[in-house]
Amino acid sequence: KWSTDELTGAFTESKVTKVTVGEYHNHFIINGCTRVTHEHPLLAKRDGVWSWIKAYKIEVGDRLQTNETEDLIVESVEYVNDTIGTVSLDVENVDNYYVEMNNTYILAHNAFGK
Repeated sequence: KWSTDELTGAFTESKVTKVTVGEYHNHFIINGCTRVTHEHPLLAKRDGVWSWIKAYKIEVGDRLQTNETEDLIVESVEYVNDTIGTVSLDVENVDNYYVEMNNTYILAHNAFGK
């Protein structure tokens, strides 16, 4: 499990090498707008430490890494027992990418087992 108390990475451009479309039987809604499946890791800061936290473990008060200078504070997490369409991206080399959350972008990971 990876974690750190400081982020020192840099932005890089990577190519999407594979797109898989599907569906899942339930999901979570974070801050009333971003829908993610339970296993999807987001870069979050909890108790002063950054780590990849799966969506079902995200808690109110966690801070999500954004593409801006400010972290995004998690204000709500809602479980939804309903089918959702999914898009899985395989991004070359890094398997990290930003997803939109209300005109802000949060860092997600898509390495499933890598």
